[in-house]
Amino acid sequence: MIVKILHAPRADSHPSNGLDKLKSVTNPFTPRALKVADLSLAATLLEAAISSSPHYNAVAKLEEIAAHSAENLAANLKLDALSAIGLFEGDQLVGLIVSSVDAGLLWLGWIIVGENWRGRGLSHLLMQAFEAGATQRGAHKIWCDSRVGNSASQHLLEQHGYVVAVTLFSHWYGLDYYLWEKRI
Repeated sequence: MIVKILHAPRADSHPSNGLDKLKSVTNPFTPRALKVADLSLAATLLEAAISSSPHYNAVAKLEEIAAHSAENLAANLKLDALSAIGLFEGDQLVGLIVSSVDAGLLWLGWIIVGENWRGRGLSHLLMQAFEAGATQRGAHKIWCDSRVGNSASQHLLEQHGYVVAVTLFSHWYGLDYYLWEKRI
């Protein structure tokens, strides 16, 4: 889900946004803020992951895909250059994370790794890249949701220090969710 961004520093106003420090000699994957030229691929990757997810109903899938079109991602990038971070192997986008800042809270909207790239720990690299820029974006806390039945998401969040703040029953789209938070 994309929420309004009240304020966030632009990544191009900072010589380094911290993402460059996450690539190593043994790691062929490079996290970086997405550029407008990447957004069509990003929207396609999001659509594939959302549409194939067993965790959402048909209405949720349609609305989330529409909310994460290339046009909407571009609008968010204009407000916050770190609202979409991609993970690349060479020129190939293999994963991404979308987020937004609202009143000092950083909302982690989606973390996606392409189907052919799963099982390699790439979601951890995306989380590290995302969290590396959190304070630069004016955030004091990160929050997100996961479906109650999404054990892979829950495991990832727990490994990165997130805790369940509340369980919401019959919430968005009539589904059950956990709300997670991490103070930074």
